Amino acid sequence: MTAENDLVFTLAWDDISPAALPEDSRQPGSDAFRRAVTDYLQQQYEQLGGKARIIINDTDRTLTVSWAKRSGFQSVEDKAREALARGDI
Repeated sequence: MTAENDLVFTLAWDDISPAALPEDSRQPGSDAFRRAVTDYLQQQYEQLGGKARIIINDTDRTLTVSWAKRSGFQSVEDKAREALARGDI
């Protein structure tokens, strides 16, 4: 179950740029591919202050990413509004 503001999307394996993965992880469907894609996406979303869950579907050759914001998450827009209200900007 996802919260209203969580992000969920699905990618086809062919949508993933091999250049973003280590050279030994570029074969779609391989264990190395699964690990590399999962690690890459989790790192990208951790930087945004959340946690990503990646579900790989071998039959459909897709992966679904569910990103949950951490408690107290603020968007860039919200942070900017607060800074303006405080007179910091």
